[in-house]
Amino acid sequence: LLGRMQSLGRLSANPKDDTVFWSVWVVRILFLLIEMLPLLIKLTSIDSKSLYISVTNMKNNHTEIAFEKTNKARLEVRVKEQKNQLLSENLALQFDTTKQIMDSSLRHLVYEMEQLKAALELKIKFQLFAIEKVKDAVLQKQVLQQIEALFEGYIETLNTTMRQSQLFHQNL
Repeated sequence: LLGRMQSLGRLSANPKDDTVFWSVWVVRILFLLIEMLPLLIKLTSIDSKSLYISVTNMKNNHTEIAFEKTNKARLEVRVKEQKNQLLSENLALQFDTTKQIMDSSLRHLVYEMEQLKAALELKIKFQLFAIEKVKDAVLQKQVLQQIEALFEGYIETLNTTMRQSQLFHQNL
């Protein structure tokens, strides 16, 4: 390689043959232009923004838009998750309240049924007692009618109480 360079130097130093001299200088200028080409493009650009800056700005704008859309989507997902959480908690609370009301209604119903059973047993007991003790048929019939009237009044009072209790629990 060194020998070739020395031969080229001797050929270019020869004043009789200018072609080698000028071809060496053309190659040198070519390399110089290749090295200076980015600077020349930058300097000859009339716009204050070059193509590179425009492309970079467009890329940044697209990145910002994508980032904003992503943040917006994340925010929407968080809002939906919070709404679902609140809805779930609300449903659980409503379920517990309904269960308590149903339990309370069931207890009232059981209590009222026990009262009705006790009243029926008492009615039957009084009727049997009246049948055993009262021997006069007319008097016995009157006593049994009074027992029946008392029982119907008591049953009516229980029914009224049950309706009021149901209305109260429905309004809760």
